[in-house]
Amino acid sequence: MYFKKYFSKYFNLTAKNIGIIFVASILANLINFFYQIIMGRMLGPSEYGILTTLISLLYISGAVTGTFQTSTTRYISTYYAQDNKNKIKKFFIMMTVRFFILSFLIFILIILLLQPVMSFLQMDSKLPFIILGIVIIAGSLSSVIAGVIQGTERFKAFGVYSVLGTSLKLLLGVLLVYLGFKSLGAVIGIILSIFISYLIILLFIKDILRLKISDNAGSNIDLKDFYKSMVMILFSTVLFTLISYIDIVLVKHFFSSENTGYFSAASQIGRIILFFPSAIGIVIFPALSKKFEKKEYLRNTLLKSFL
Repeated sequence: MYFKKYFSKYFNLTAKNIGIIFVASILANLINFFYQIIMGRMLGPSEYGILTTLISLLYISGAVTGTFQTSTTRYISTYYAQDNKNKIKKFFIMMTVRFFILSFLIFILIILLLQPVMSFLQMDSKLPFIILGIVIIAGSLSSVIAGVIQGTERFKAFGVYSVLGTSLKLLLGVLLVYLGFKSLGAVIGIILSIFISYLIILLFIKDILRLKISDNAGSNIDLKDFYKSMVMILFSTVLFTLISYIDIVLVKHFFSSENTGYFSAASQIGRIILFFPSAIGIVIFPALSKKFEKKEYLRNTLLKSFL
């Protein structure tokens, strides 16, 4: 009887959290879908082809920032299980600094490889790639705070963060394209949406940010193990992202920007189905990490994720 009551209570909580993220994911992906349609209409096939190529490159390089978020979530959920907000804040600051430095090095690498990449993609302007590098830096900072709110199971905040970012991207992108900045304006809109949503979402972790860090807060943080796990996560994330987005990059290389635009429009429709299962992983991953830290039984949580 107790098991049934516990299972029912936990299942309801898990289902509620998955429901929140699922609805937020649907909204965010619908906004992204409308973003693609509106940008395609406003920019035309040629400029839209350039934009989708840049976004595909962003997603591929974003495999790194996605790894930042997943790795951060894992460790934050462990400290959350220990009810150690002090260590959560310390880890948040440490990773923000380290990931900023790493993403800045990626930005430098983009600058160094600019000429061969431009030649491969048949593009003349350097500015979109420079802005793309700035997006990667902004995305790395964003991934850390996303890892914190996911790891502390603040799923309402995570849902707001997802919808807010895509909404701002749409509104700012439309405004800047309307003002005549073309595909460059759409990319600038992505940067601004990341920074604005980052500043707003800080309000959701103000209880953590207000804490005074003790001198020994970071003494038990095993960064060696963190980097080791990050490499394994990076490998799987990069492979999945390459399979999902390399097609647009190759089309841009072999065909004109106009043909790339047409291909991208069709490709976006086929890719929609990939986003729906993500809601389950967002909720279940920190729950499993927390249970593992507490040495609790994991099978029930895994079974409920399949339901």
